Amino acid sequence: MWGFIGVSSIALAQVGPVLAHRTSPAKYKLLLAIIYFYIGLRLIVRGVCQSLGVIPIIP
Repeated sequence: MWGFIGVSSIALAQVGPVLAHRTSPAKYKLLLAIIYFYIGLRLIVRGVCQSLGVIPIIP
């Protein structure tokens, strides 16, 4: 599991700057907003599922 996290982190670290240079600032802001919204939603759902003792529905 830890190896997958490391490999995906390295890959995303390479993709991020390329996306930043190829997209307009408005589209990049929208993309970041969507990503942050997904991360926040995921954290909330995982917390609620953990408090209820069920498996999280969002991987």
